[in-house]
Amino acid sequence: IDSLQNAVVTGYTQSGIGFPEWNPIEPGTPTIGQHIFVAKFNSIGLLQTSSVLFGNGSEKGLGIAVEPTATGKVHLTGSTSSSALFGPAFLSLSAAQTGFQASLLGSTNAFYLQLAPSGSSYTVAVGTYLGGFGSDSGNAIVVDPTPLAASVVIVGTSNSFRTFPFFNFPCLNSACLTTGALSSPPRTHAFATQIAAVTNFSQKAGFLLNSFHIGSNAESEVGLAAAFD
Repeated sequence: IDSLQNAVVTGYTQSGIGFPEWNPIEPGTPTIGQHIFVAKFNSIGLLQTSSVLFGNGSEKGLGIAVEPTATGKVHLTGSTSSSALFGPAFLSLSAAQTGFQASLLGSTNAFYLQLAPSGSSYTVAVGTYLGGFGSDSGNAIVVDPTPLAASVVIVGTSNSFRTFPFFNFPCLNSACLTTGALSSPPRTHAFATQIAAVTNFSQKAGFLLNSFHIGSNAESEVGLAAAFD
């Protein structure tokens, strides 16, 4: 819910051109497959905007957070197998807007996407992949309230922990799964990652602030929800 009592929802659809789009973010016709949708309804339930965000693979919108401020930015996470994430909307971003990971690694990566209000619709303001060379999914996202909307935290699951979030960089500024705790083949474990949501003198939007793993080689773990005190 934004400050004007609009409700913004996300999910995924296989309806393709049959999905009801209104003032869409992404131009063009969705490819065949599973893709993300984002829709905004006003306080009496009337549709204000609806979009299918699509790449050249499959995507799922699994988590959403809306800033309760006048800006009303929308923050999304989920999973994607698209090497061209969200088509023109993502490819038109500058290098400063694509965060720390501009390309797909592995079979499926999590993602972070920030949408900024633009008239009756949204534009893509920041977008980045989040993952390693295995399979990763962002399942929940929450906006940091202190200071408001300076960063977001994504919680999810990954089996890329030898390389998560990219190459040989398994974690940042926090506890890491040690080599002895990593099974072979790798199990699925939970992760929590904090990403900058704004650019200022000390950070760039879309870049990592913190990232850590939750798990051991004895079991598998799933991160499903996130909240701030």
